[in-house]
Amino acid sequence: MADSSLFRATPTWTVGQVRTYMEERKPEEYTLLDVRQPEEYTEGHLPGSLLIPLGQLHQRLDELDRSKPAIVYCRSGVRAANGTGVLLNAGFEDVRNMDGGFMAWEGNVATGALEAGMWWFQDARDPVDYISLAWILEEGAKIFYSRMAEQYATEDAGSLFKSLAAAEAHHKDTLRNLYGALTGREGDPLSPEEVAAHDTMEGGVSLTKVLAWADGKQAIDVLELSVAMEVNAYDLYLKVGESLEAQESKAILLSLAQEEKVHLDRLNEALVRQNR
Repeated sequence: MADSSLFRATPTWTVGQVRTYMEERKPEEYTLLDVRQPEEYTEGHLPGSLLIPLGQLHQRLDELDRSKPAIVYCRSGVRAANGTGVLLNAGFEDVRNMDGGFMAWEGNVATGALEAGMWWFQDARDPVDYISLAWILEEGAKIFYSRMAEQYATEDAGSLFKSLAAAEAHHKDTLRNLYGALTGREGDPLSPEEVAAHDTMEGGVSLTKVLAWADGKQAIDVLELSVAMEVNAYDLYLKVGESLEAQESKAILLSLAQEEKVHLDRLNEALVRQNR
């Protein structure tokens, strides 16, 4: 059965390591990738950096030179950790996330910092195993968004989190039906006890730890983490959907991927509003 051991830790450098690396090399020898939104980039960015917002990264991989080492950064390091994962899953070999992001570069404390830098998973897994993994992650995301809807009930972000919680519940229904179609079995892929035992949500991080981290955080920090979560979910459904031979099942997974992309776009819009 699939579990969080399928996730791998993201390669990370400190701001000091990045500065030293840049000082010792010519700009054309490496790629410095900013995965924030254009509005954030306009307000300030690292010299020589290329802007590709995280939500567009999958579609714009061909703009990057795979032969060059890449350093990825964002506001606090959370989105960049997932951007690093996207590159690694796409076959880029030498990629690092800049810990603390642009905030740390400018000497500020990155309040969004969390050990959420996890990237996807071993190859050649059984599609049913991935469905079980997705079931665990969707349940974790549903709980997380429900709690955040309560935490930010008086803010604009609250209604967004509430709608995302409902969407994750819908995704679980879709996964249950797909699981039945692939296995011929009725019911949920996993029991509630099995799901709870994994204590995992999108991104491969502990739901318990994330909820503790989010307590008292500003909405912008939680929105940034949510963006990273949705990139993971998008990545998962693309990967599994493309691996399936049955066209109907493939279409279902790729449809879920597009729904996660819509969630990602909504979260990015909310993140930009918080930055204003």
